[in-house]
Amino acid sequence: MLVNAVGAFTLPFLAYYLARTRHLHPTSVGAILAAFGAGSLVAALNAGWITDRFGRRRVLLAAQLATAALTAAFGFVHDAGGLAALTFAFGVAINVPNPVLRALVADVVDDELRPSAYAVAGWATALGATVAPLLGGVLATDAGFRTLFLADAATTLAYALVTFARVIETAPERGETPPARPVLLHDRALLWVVVLNTCFAVVYFQGQSTLPIVLARHRIAASGYGVVLAAGTLVTLVLQLPLSTLLRRLPRRLVVAGGCAAVGVGFGATAFAGSTPAYAATVVVWSVGALAVTPFTSALVADLAPAALRGRYQGAYQLSWSGSRLIAPPLGTATLEHAGANALWGGCLGLALVAAAGHAAAARRAPTRGARA
Repeated sequence: MLVNAVGAFTLPFLAYYLARTRHLHPTSVGAILAAFGAGSLVAALNAGWITDRFGRRRVLLAAQLATAALTAAFGFVHDAGGLAALTFAFGVAINVPNPVLRALVADVVDDELRPSAYAVAGWATALGATVAPLLGGVLATDAGFRTLFLADAATTLAYALVTFARVIETAPERGETPPARPVLLHDRALLWVVVLNTCFAVVYFQGQSTLPIVLARHRIAASGYGVVLAAGTLVTLVLQLPLSTLLRRLPRRLVVAGGCAAVGVGFGATAFAGSTPAYAATVVVWSVGALAVTPFTSALVADLAPAALRGRYQGAYQLSWSGSRLIAPPLGTATLEHAGANALWGGCLGLALVAAAGHAAAARRAPTRGARA
């Protein structure tokens, strides 16, 4: 994950590339990013049962090789229609590993330590992502975006090589026949987590969809955009592990509720930013909130899942991220275009507080500390 994250340039720079280099209208940018969300949704609907059926290692390798090929293709496709189709396929390939990796962690880590384990995984990604935006900004400025895309493809191939050489199969043997209904319909607690995380993720993904457009409108250079992105990943790098250890002592749903509220405050404050340092400061605030949300929500889902269905449960959880990637770009860009930036960032604050209130209500219904608290 560290090797991959060091060269993960394509996704964080995609909206910036479309708006500044390809000179696409904000609604076109939103539509192309929505294609990524559609691909992510396809991955979420299928990756869970595929990894339960065929194993973690095979699925992970196939997705990594496909991602490398599709990332390289971004350097050679320039028309809007081709970029939309490529972005859809890229969205499928790059999102398949997400539930696979979370299921893999649940396979090998006891429930009490799972928040810390997911935090370690996030920390490894952040360590690479601290370098990636800065390096990506330099590559895009000095060598062009084609070089950036090819460099990303090369590190993804290295990721696949590490997986082939070092990752063993961890999936438990299949036991009882899985339920015929989708697990979201089978488990109401899981459904509630997915709905609330969708609200959170719609806000969170404005950092990848509308925020780059606002920065481009303010003529923030690619290197400045890299600094803004790096601010959030640097916070993750410094605080992810100690914060997860500290928060592990608290009920998980309350931790997630507090994180959602912090994310809302950070995005709401973006309405008052106008310079690289100010935007970086708002990113710091919502990044700290996300540190509480993502590992603890993953742990909540792992707690709910029977061992033989971990892939399906994590795939269902992935639906909240994938559905949000589909919803967030067109919703955010339309709000920005027709209602203005203040309405966009105020809406982010309100939606994040809805998610926080929902998790807090769930905590009151299950006040006891423990894996499901």
